[in-house]
Amino acid sequence: MNLKIPAWCSLGKTAALLTAFFLLAYAFFQSYESGLMHTGFIFAFSALFFLVAAFQVIVLFGYLEISSMLKEKLLKVGSLGIIIVFLLLSFVMILSDIFYHLAFASAVFIMLMLVCLMLLGILSILLGVGLLRLRGKAGSISTLLGALFIVSGIFVILLPLLYVSLLLLIPLFIIETVFFFRLAGQAGRSPVIRVVEAKPEQKKKAKPGRPRKKPAREAKKAKEKKAKPGRPKKKK
Repeated sequence: MNLKIPAWCSLGKTAALLTAFFLLAYAFFQSYESGLMHTGFIFAFSALFFLVAAFQVIVLFGYLEISSMLKEKLLKVGSLGIIIVFLLLSFVMILSDIFYHLAFASAVFIMLMLVCLMLLGILSILLGVGLLRLRGKAGSISTLLGALFIVSGIFVILLPLLYVSLLLLIPLFIIETVFFFRLAGQAGRSPVIRVVEAKPEQKKKAKPGRPRKKPAREAKKAKEKKAKPGRPKKKK
């Protein structure tokens, strides 16, 4: 996958999220004055929410691509796990709309959604730790992005502070966009970020050289030791 695709999706996700926040604030302001919320606002907000979710899935596949390029297992586990939980959460939301008339269904679906949120928080922390470990390969921006993922995941796990994680999404998405565009620009010219790994350098085998000549003094001593014995002295 070309990293420019998740980079542009991250930018689109950021724009859609900002639009959704402004639209939600305007809808609450209108409902406060009139006492009613127009159905058009609800439809537009839902459409923007699903647009953000679709962009997010593509961005997560971008993280999978980076994990395979840079050989980072935690990044792979976190991004792949979030994709699976995203799909599971979407399935639960569809089922909740179908079986909303059942008395026990609402409680069951709420529990399933809470479990999915807890899993999203844990997997976001894993993804953040994986980004922290890329500092030497992807630069300091991966450290900042990883820290934001970890803090956001902690706030998701602490359910009463879930709204804080929603506010952190805006700076997280902006830094994420810069991160992907930077990696997309470096992928073609950096020796670190390449899909094809460089072959390990083969160690040059040392050629057997000629035996080292002994110094003159050592050679002289050796000759003296090997000297032949002299003629025996004649008896008087």
